[in-house]
Amino acid sequence: MRESMIFYASFYEAISCLSDDDQLALYKAVLGYGLHGIEPQLSGAALGMFLLIKPQIEANNRRFENGKRGGRKPEGEQRLEETAEATEAGNDRRSDLVRNQDETKTESNHNQDETKTEPKSNQDQTKAEPNVNVNVNDNVNVNVNDNVNVNDNVNDNVNDNENHKANKKIFCPPTAQEVKTFCDEHGYAIDAQTFVDFYTARGWMIGKNKMKNWEAAVRTWVRNNKQKQDEIQKRNASNKFNNFHQRQYDLSALEKQLLDSQIDILKE
Repeated sequence: MRESMIFYASFYEAISCLSDDDQLALYKAVLGYGLHGIEPQLSGAALGMFLLIKPQIEANNRRFENGKRGGRKPEGEQRLEETAEATEAGNDRRSDLVRNQDETKTESNHNQDETKTEPKSNQDQTKAEPNVNVNVNDNVNVNVNDNVNVNDNVNDNVNDNENHKANKKIFCPPTAQEVKTFCDEHGYAIDAQTFVDFYTARGWMIGKNKMKNWEAAVRTWVRNNKQKQDEIQKRNASNKFNNFHQRQYDLSALEKQLLDSQIDILKE
């Protein structure tokens, strides 16, 4: 039994998609499982949503148990944290390098300004010096620009990742009424409750992947039903044709039998 648990904002957003009754049942289920490990008795959309939340609760409980053992974590988690720390240290080193390059650039520019004033007092001795100073400054500028480009790429990647997370949609399992309304609008003749029960029992999974668009799943369901109906109609038509030929064959045999009987009577 735990005294507290973590309840994420994503849990609240997902549960808010359900009806009031399903929300109440799911809140009790999440808290009961997270604090006391009680398996809930749910059905329909509430069950599907709980199956999506359950793995995160179990992961948090494992971390809690590891903390009770003195904070020692499994080897896999320990390696992930070490990798993250190494990455952070690398970022700090890159930041220090950029600052050092900026300071070097400032000092080099200052030296160049001082060199420009020297030829006034001693022109002969300073004729060979400007080339040396220019080369040094050119090298410094190239290095600084290269480092700035690297940082720009890092920032672009971070921004792209943040935009991708912001655009990611949360999947909310539909109710039978929502599926029925969608089918009525598009002229689909399927049993909405059967569709919801089917995918609820499978945790709203398609194969090994989580469902992302239930409207697309409805369209696939309609196509599969139509293919099955077409196959049944073809089999029925084929059976009728075979029965017709079978009856024709039996009628011909009967006529031949009657004809043979009449011939036998005439012979007598």
